[in-house]
Amino acid sequence: MSIPKNILIICIFGFVIRLWFSYSIPVNFDEAHNLLLARSSIFPVNVAIKNAYPPLFFSIWYLWQLVSYNIIWSRFLSVVFGSFSILITYIFLKKITSSRTATIASLLTAILPNHVFYTSIARMYAPGIFFATMFCLYTLMFIKEKRVSKGFFLVTLAGLYTHYYFILLWFLVTLSVVFFGHLDHHARKIWLGFSSLLFLFLIPLLYKILTITPIIGIITNPLIKLPLFFITPLAPWDIVQQLSIVRTQTLDLLSLIAICLGIFGSLTLMSYILNIRRLGLTSILVIVYISAPLLIWLLLHLGYALAGLRSFTIFFPIYIIVTAQIVNRLNIWSLYIVLVFITIASMCFCSLYILTRTGPFDPITSFYQNRTSEDTIAYSDIILYLPTLITNPHGTHALLHPGYLDSKTQGALGIITTSVDTLVPNMSLWYVKQHTNWIPFDQNADTIENYFKKKYRETERLTYDNFDLIRYDTSP
Repeated sequence: MSIPKNILIICIFGFVIRLWFSYSIPVNFDEAHNLLLARSSIFPVNVAIKNAYPPLFFSIWYLWQLVSYNIIWSRFLSVVFGSFSILITYIFLKKITSSRTATIASLLTAILPNHVFYTSIARMYAPGIFFATMFCLYTLMFIKEKRVSKGFFLVTLAGLYTHYYFILLWFLVTLSVVFFGHLDHHARKIWLGFSSLLFLFLIPLLYKILTITPIIGIITNPLIKLPLFFITPLAPWDIVQQLSIVRTQTLDLLSLIAICLGIFGSLTLMSYILNIRRLGLTSILVIVYISAPLLIWLLLHLGYALAGLRSFTIFFPIYIIVTAQIVNRLNIWSLYIVLVFITIASMCFCSLYILTRTGPFDPITSFYQNRTSEDTIAYSDIILYLPTLITNPHGTHALLHPGYLDSKTQGALGIITTSVDTLVPNMSLWYVKQHTNWIPFDQNADTIENYFKKKYRETERLTYDNFDLIRYDTSP
């Protein structure tokens, strides 16, 4: 099958923008946690599930990191998954709908910030999105052709062992196909047999999930999050949390573009609802996309420690597929206006984020760039400490409290905790005091600060949104 030149250009552009992101984005706690856990074992089932992750991502990245632990290399595999998602979207969707719809979907896959961000970092979202894209497209092909291929089975099984939200996706798609897919009796039996076989292969994972007590983090009010599933499908949650409109309630250009993307996402969602009867095959995916946040909210409300808005990225391929079909129904001028708007808005958002929130504009990155081997940096919590095990910045780094991680996870991550009493700093001691909004941890951070105040002289303090950088003179 020959690939049109415009699709190749879109794929190359998507690949380049992801490479740029993978080079520029600072490593955060979650990414460092996943990479370090992947280095511990080729199949760290128990530790992975205890930390709320299925094991397949860790097995893949364990093998990938045998070549190098370099962060750019670690992220490159995510870039590959993201770039192939662009091509796969076009190839499959062209068979199901039309060439123009497939082209629009591949363009959206290439440029939308949510997809770009999460396929540029070394986490399970890149393979998860890839498997979810193929799963959704295979589902549409099943409804059209009434047959299940080996590729469909393998992709779905891989997705189920990559991210828990894929299990929710599979569950909701199964319900929608069976009850709203307009299948005859024979086709319904094929789907139910397919799902039953998948369930048999899923039993080992479900057994582990039910028998291993996960580490529970802080769960914020799930009711507050519910509307955000519907109004922020385009901007990555990791970036949304850093916006000035969220942090300081001030409006800057990046926040303004994020609001515009949110409005666009809300309008497309309303279009889904208004046009659901005219969407044909993809109406099944609309039902899934609308009902998923309600199911997630219910599970959160019942006390299940599910990550929320960030993990909803697994459902993002549905947004792309359905939006492409909605946009394709517009007249030619409206279509061009929408595509030009979303392309410019997405690229401005991505560029502004890199140019104004990373590198020297990221406080912790800037802090590390000015450190030398003579500095000792002590951490009250693992949030900012763990990325140093990936990036290896200058200075001697010491963790004074392991946070919520248990001893097995600490061992798997290679974490060594230093007692504040036994810490022997160099002439320059920096204390990274993390604000966690978890009272026991914040009290422990205050206790460490009081210890340093009594023993050393504070010479400098830099205060940011969720941490303080405090410098002490340790000379006699």
